[in-house]
Amino acid sequence: MHAIPTPEGRLLVADPSPDTRCDLGNMRLFATLNGAGDVTLFRLPEGIAVLSRWQIIAARVDGVPVRWTEAEAVGRSWTLRGTALDTHITLRTACDANSPALAQVWHVENGGASERVFTLSLDLAFDLRLPAVRLGSSSTSARLYDFVRNHPVARRTLGARRWGLLNPIGEAQKRLKPAAHRAAPTLETLPDGFRARGDITATFRSGYAPCDWQAAPDGAEINYRAVIAPHGAYRLPMIVAAGAEADPASCAAVLDDADAYAAWLTSAFEHDDPLLRSLFVASLNTALAMYKELPSGFRGLWAGPGYAYPPRVYFRDSYWTALSILPYRPEWVRAQLLTLASGVHSDGACPSGVLDISILPFEDQDADNAADWLPDHQDSPAYFVLLLHAYLVWSGDLALLKERTHDGRTLWACAQACLNRLVANPAKERAPNDWADNVLRSEWVTYDLALLYGALDTAAAIGRLIGENSTAATYAQDARHVGELLQIHGWDEAHSYYVDYCRTGDYGDKPFVEEHLALDTLLALRFGAAPPDRAESVLAAARRLLQTRHNHEQPYGDWGVMCCWPPYTQRRDLFAKSAKPYNYHNGAEWPYLSAIYAQLLMEHGDDDWRYALTRWWEIHLEKGWLAPVEYHTPAHPVGAHLQGWSGLAAYAMLAGGPGLCPRLDGTCDLRLPPWGACRFNHLQVHGQPRTVLVDESGVHML
Repeated sequence: MHAIPTPEGRLLVADPSPDTRCDLGNMRLFATLNGAGDVTLFRLPEGIAVLSRWQIIAARVDGVPVRWTEAEAVGRSWTLRGTALDTHITLRTACDANSPALAQVWHVENGGASERVFTLSLDLAFDLRLPAVRLGSSSTSARLYDFVRNHPVARRTLGARRWGLLNPIGEAQKRLKPAAHRAAPTLETLPDGFRARGDITATFRSGYAPCDWQAAPDGAEINYRAVIAPHGAYRLPMIVAAGAEADPASCAAVLDDADAYAAWLTSAFEHDDPLLRSLFVASLNTALAMYKELPSGFRGLWAGPGYAYPPRVYFRDSYWTALSILPYRPEWVRAQLLTLASGVHSDGACPSGVLDISILPFEDQDADNAADWLPDHQDSPAYFVLLLHAYLVWSGDLALLKERTHDGRTLWACAQACLNRLVANPAKERAPNDWADNVLRSEWVTYDLALLYGALDTAAAIGRLIGENSTAATYAQDARHVGELLQIHGWDEAHSYYVDYCRTGDYGDKPFVEEHLALDTLLALRFGAAPPDRAESVLAAARRLLQTRHNHEQPYGDWGVMCCWPPYTQRRDLFAKSAKPYNYHNGAEWPYLSAIYAQLLMEHGDDDWRYALTRWWEIHLEKGWLAPVEYHTPAHPVGAHLQGWSGLAAYAMLAGGPGLCPRLDGTCDLRLPPWGACRFNHLQVHGQPRTVLVDESGVHML
């Protein structure tokens, strides 16, 4: 199985199989489709699975099975094309921008001189059970988490072992209650389909097409039969939607909307390299698919369908996802910031993510920190400040700084609380509470110090812009101090790169330095904390150690950029997936980290940019993964599909190529991208439409 990018950035798969996977998303759903025409996932972002089955049992023409010969993926549309005898069959599945509905349309053309009979058998079953949270689990697990982490008895009894317990206890705060005992949905027969009622209502209709069905407890097997005249055609629209209404006539509008989105998406970056163009299209689409709005009013950027329930938004994932969205939909990032601000505690502490508390039992909704998803993460406060700055440079919307949270604080006050907390405690405790949450990194972690440096530097710029010069000067001084800490504790002169983390022993643990090169240490370069000469030596080390095409000590050949090398040496600092070499944080390829690396290489004029930017995407296409995944490795199963921050490549191309990185005043310094002539369309900078054109005369902002 191999996906081929077309010149306009669409993806084609020859001879698709049931293993071929296409993931779609809009404001109200996540969906997964396969190469046999089945819908294998249709879930609302609040966690309700609308379908448990949508499987094509058989599709035939005069008894001859349809053979799918080609598939096409772009945006919110998945198309299968096939043949049987002298007929040509197209099956298209799509969603529009904001409806909790999937449309699937069959089109059968009889190319022969004989009458043909088309038959279709579809196995359809509803789920409609609302996932629940165990009664009292939030408050009970929160108390247990606090005890294990902070109580003197736990510290004395468990010692360092207690840190390995925190992640599972934290996740147990919002553990799902099994729903299997609840009754299957009840079905109401319609002239052309069904209305199913469970915890919610859903409707399936097929346009008054002649059919018969055999009922099942949760759905039905539906059989269609159509006689197609010589050189005639047959169209069968089907739609399934959350809610009591679904109109098959709206299928045409859904397909039109998907077509318009595909045209917009494929024209966002114009270039004659199909690989680069398809990467931009897939990455931008993945990022845009993360924005959700729930009936409860909760809204923001999801991490991906693999992290959808309980409904929550993360600080760190959303920062990297938002960078690709900001040039096109800044209002979505504004909504994300307002949601995140509700999770910033008065002392500046931030959880990993913010939960929609409406899913909790009523008695838990007023509990302290009810909205926390995994409390007190070291990197979250810095990401909040960085995202606020990124929003301001693209939008120019200074009014957001004065927006208030439910407790009356402004967003600028929330940002200052975040910084004050981190400046007071720049050393990380030995806990799984940053992006590498299967690794107990501590005290001086290069990644966390680099983020803090970047957050302080950007906050100083905001302070200067709004006339708070004293505040700006304080943050600038704090940034210099953090930069000094980074050079003292992070720089390894012998290796000429920044180490992953360093324990001095001053905080009660044994001295230790994890000396390997981790890709996340390149944030020191990204946020300007590394002197130029050190930046060059770090990039040289990354080429030698992390690019698998140059690292012949790792045994799997050329498969992209590893997130660290060699694997972690301190076994007691590892647990779960990262305990295995080449897995997860312990050496896998992460597209978002590779995009950060690629942008730096472009900015330094290094020809390795293309390898870092595209090698992982080539692997995806070889595997038939049609949307960016969370991570991949030859040694272990692939991570989650359609992962939001894996869409960062779109931003890396825009910022690292022509240099479209606005300042707070909206200006930027453009440059020639390494791939030459191209055009970026549909951009917004400070509310004004912009196009970046690169031609033989130079780089132009239109």
